[in-house]
Amino acid sequence: MDIVLYPEYTSSGTRQGPVHRFLRILQRKDPSLWSLTKRTLAGMETMDTLHRLEEQGIVERLGGISVPLYEIRIPKRRRGGVVRLYFGYAIGVRPTIVLLAGEVKRNMRSKPHPAVISHAIQRYTEVCL
Repeated sequence: MDIVLYPEYTSSGTRQGPVHRFLRILQRKDPSLWSLTKRTLAGMETMDTLHRLEEQGIVERLGGISVPLYEIRIPKRRRGGVVRLYFGYAIGVRPTIVLLAGEVKRNMRSKPHPAVISHAIQRYTEVCL
């Protein structure tokens, strides 16, 4: 399974998208969380289907929205906060996870930020439908 960052899925390899900026800031502000995120995404690439990721509890589908967006929390719990990456699943020649948005959450019980989710929905309709 491939993992690409928005907007690299549609453009000619630009590395200036919002998800790339988020990951660069994460790398600068919290290197340990960045390395864990990088290892987790590398492990996800070895999986063959999204269904297998769901079975193992690695990803969850977000409820209450009209499009099938998924969330991964890296790690599941951490005192200093977790990375939440929101993504869509594109089925083509090879199944592809398109990372659409991300945020760092310090409070485990907090819901996704509405602006982040609305951007992810907009990007999903642009690249995954």
